[in-house]
Amino acid sequence: MLFLPSIYNNKMKDLKKIGGGIFMVDKIDGDILLGKRSKDYENGVVWCIFGGTFEPKDGYVKNTAKREFKEESGYEGDYFISKKPFFIHTDPTLDYYTYLGIIDKKFIPTIDDEHIAWGWFSVECLDELNLHLGFKQFVDMKREEIDDFVRKVKSGEINP
Repeated sequence: MLFLPSIYNNKMKDLKKIGGGIFMVDKIDGDILLGKRSKDYENGVVWCIFGGTFEPKDGYVKNTAKREFKEESGYEGDYFISKKPFFIHTDPTLDYYTYLGIIDKKFIPTIDDEHIAWGWFSVECLDELNLHLGFKQFVDMKREEIDDFVRKVKSGEINP
C-alpha cells in the first residue's frame, strides 16, 4: 500500500495531485466498467474508469480507489482489488494509481453527478471510445497485459 501523508495537506494544495481508480473487469464476460464523465468536469465528455483524488482520510491511495469506486458507481458489494497498482500515470501535476479489479457479475451502477453515462465494454471496444487522456495512456502502454489479464479472468485462470 502507498501512504502519502507528506504530499497532501492543506498548506500544499498547489503540489502534485494524487489519485486512484479501479480497472474493474466482469468475471463472466471480461467486460470493463467505464463511466462517461460529465462535460462540467475538467476532462470533458470522455470515458474512464471510476476513480478520483486522494483525500487525507483515505490514508492510502488504494483506499482512495475503493472510496471513489463506491461513490461514483454506487456499488457496495464485494469485489477483488489488486494489492499493488497495475499502472501509475505520472506527469508534472498528477500521479494516478490504477488498480485491477474483478467482480463476480455485472451490476447496474448508480452514477453520481460527475458522470452522464456508464457502460460495460469489451477490451476491443476501448479503441473506439473517446477515452480520458490518462486512461488512454494506460490502455496504450499496457494493452498486451490488459488483454492477458482479461483473458485470464474470463477463463477462470485468475479467480481470487
